[in-house]
Amino acid sequence: MGACNDGATIKAESVSDLKKKFKELQEELAYQHGHSYSGTLAECSGIKVVNCPETEKNDIFAWIWDKCEKWEEALAVEVEEGVYLVGGMCSC
Repeated sequence: MGACNDGATIKAESVSDLKKKFKELQEELAYQHGHSYSGTLAECSGIKVVNCPETEKNDIFAWIWDKCEKWEEALAVEVEEGVYLVGGMCSC
């Protein structure tokens, strides 16, 4: 099977809130697109907050997708207080 990139913007008050909201997003994506090989963030094993040297949204997503691995955690970058760009390499 292949892999594709998926991403989202999540507003969260803390890292624990981000993880909770990411899990809820995964459940919704699995419901909408299926529970395996959906090509969505539902396929990621979890979420990890990382620092990114980029500042523009498209550059941040490109950086995230370059660092992600299929079946591994999605990566989240806080772009402003309480706003995270989240991306992952997802099986499809």
